[in-house]
Amino acid sequence: MTEAIFSKFLDLTFGPLWNSLFFWRFIGISSILISIIIVLFWKYLKEMFIKSKSIIDIPEQTIRIVRKPSEGFCWWSMGSSGDKPIMQICGDFFVTNLTQYNILLTSAKLKGISSLGVAGLHGGDTLLPTATNEVRVHFLVMPPFKKSKEDFEIDLAVIDQFGNEHWIKKVRFKGQ
Repeated sequence: MTEAIFSKFLDLTFGPLWNSLFFWRFIGISSILISIIIVLFWKYLKEMFIKSKSIIDIPEQTIRIVRKPSEGFCWWSMGSSGDKPIMQICGDFFVTNLTQYNILLTSAKLKGISSLGVAGLHGGDTLLPTATNEVRVHFLVMPPFKKSKEDFEIDLAVIDQFGNEHWIKKVRFKGQ
């Protein structure tokens, strides 16, 4: 059939070997062109054909964090690193997992302070689905932003493995 098409236009006849080579060259060149189109338009094609961006549906609120009932669970004290003063800030809270997934608390932060803190669960690394546990947040802040034994209030966030920030407003830390 290919022979008939080309012989009409080019007034040539081709043998079966040429037809076979023409077919494989056509397949090869077509594959290369399709690959180039996919690479150039990958972002658009991905948005068009892939509906979900995540394997699991991650909620924005994975945990609920609340203060412990007594004021003595959030405190701070002055320390030093060499000859430089440093603030040690600690707080104990209750945290509940609102999801069906295990939750890992990766860090904590204070609003307006450039120090990143750690968040550790009592008795383990992960918070099981629908479980409640105690969490301690711990910060070392240098230079200090308060004088020794002054109380202060600040917003605090605990961050999970998905990068969700869970804020508690106006946590009062008692100076010691």
